[in-house]
Amino acid sequence: MNAKILFFIILVAISAGIVAASAIIPPAQLPNPVKIILFIIGLLFDVFAIFFKDYSEFMIGIAKHRSKSVVINSEVPYTFSTSKDALVVKSGDGYKATVYIKIPVYRSSTDMKAEERVEFARLVGRMVGQSRGIARYTTGMFVMNKDMYIQQLRESINAAENEESAMVASGAPTAELNNIRGKLSMWRNILDTVNSSISYEQISYASVTSFGTNEFEAVSIAQQRGRELISGIGTLFGVQPAVITGNELLRFIEPEYQIPYSTTAENISKSVEEEVI
Repeated sequence: MNAKILFFIILVAISAGIVAASAIIPPAQLPNPVKIILFIIGLLFDVFAIFFKDYSEFMIGIAKHRSKSVVINSEVPYTFSTSKDALVVKSGDGYKATVYIKIPVYRSSTDMKAEERVEFARLVGRMVGQSRGIARYTTGMFVMNKDMYIQQLRESINAAENEESAMVASGAPTAELNNIRGKLSMWRNILDTVNSSISYEQISYASVTSFGTNEFEAVSIAQQRGRELISGIGTLFGVQPAVITGNELLRFIEPEYQIPYSTTAENISKSVEEEVI
């Protein structure tokens, strides 16, 4: 039975019970003012039942809104494995571990001749078919996190500016001043170039997930399957795949690593400043 209809029947039954009780119970046991109140309550249940039948979605929406309950994340959190080369999550009575493998293949079929495309497709087919278990093969575009590089450039600019100020104060020769000013101009041009646009990074990778009764077992099985994939992919494409480790794993699950906030904010601020100026 539909939940809405069932709830409607329950409300009507409650209303009927209250009205019947107010009518059957004698005044000696239940004073008339109380009976009148119960009768009104019964009628209100009828009105609520009819209203709920026609406007249940609207009422549920209001109730949820008034509760001010916000679910931020209902998923079980991931953790790093002890070896920092897998993401582990609790699953039922056991654990699931996922290993990510970077595949250094960057060629596009659009840049290939017809024969090369056929050969490339054949290699990809063999790569997908070599895994004994389920594996995911993906090519993704990520925004490069240039924050550390930008910070290094700013430190170089500050150092060059301090050196220029010291040389001016000490009355250094013009040739030396021109040299440091040229270096300062170079660092500033590089910083402007780096800040002028968002840079993207392409990553081709495979991921395998394994289940174990405990974290160690799950990670060990995933690592073994990862080594098998690395061996097969390396032989097929003549490259050296590698297991992704440490914080780099977060780029596959954390938006901050997929689209670094500070780098993107830097470009947005710069664009706004240019428009204002």
